Amino acid sequence: MIKLAIKTSDLGGADWADGDIGYAADFNDTFGAVTTHLKQFSSASEFSTDETTFQDVTTFTLSIPVNSLIISLRFKCEMLIANDQFTADVAFKIDGTNLGTKYIIPAPNKEGTMDIGTVQSTIFQTGESGYQIHAVQLAPALKILDSSTSLTPQLKTSTTTARIKSIEVDVVYVEIFKED
Repeated sequence: MIKLAIKTSDLGGADWADGDIGYAADFNDTFGAVTTHLKQFSSASEFSTDETTFQDVTTFTLSIPVNSLIISLRFKCEMLIANDQFTADVAFKIDGTNLGTKYIIPAPNKEGTMDIGTVQSTIFQTGESGYQIHAVQLAPALKILDSSTSLTPQLKTSTTTARIKSIEVDVVYVEIFKED
């Protein structure tokens, strides 16, 4: 019986080509090796708004292969409101031509848990006049349908100037996965 090996350039090997000769080391029973990738984005800049509707503050471009699967997403920032009698809100948008527009949203009926949805929603809110750190991490199992996907933190205020800074976004993904 012959067992065929999968050669993968991601693991330091070379892909098979027509005419390649199979040697003993090539024929093992390791199939479907998966590599996990990490993309990190950050901005130390401070952004502000006086708008009462969500405004894009910066956009990070996630360039990964189509059909990759995001298995972990972490978003962290510092935010404040100029007058602590009011509130500042943050949302997070994920956008691609084929994917459409998605948002990090509070998971329905699961307090403190986040999910991915299609309706823009506040994920952080502060009424503090000093910078406060806010962070969220979720495991969305989000299939990427575009070679370029936008990741956009958004900010709004209830009345007075809202500020955001020290933005960090970490994306963990796999390129190859099998849908069962």
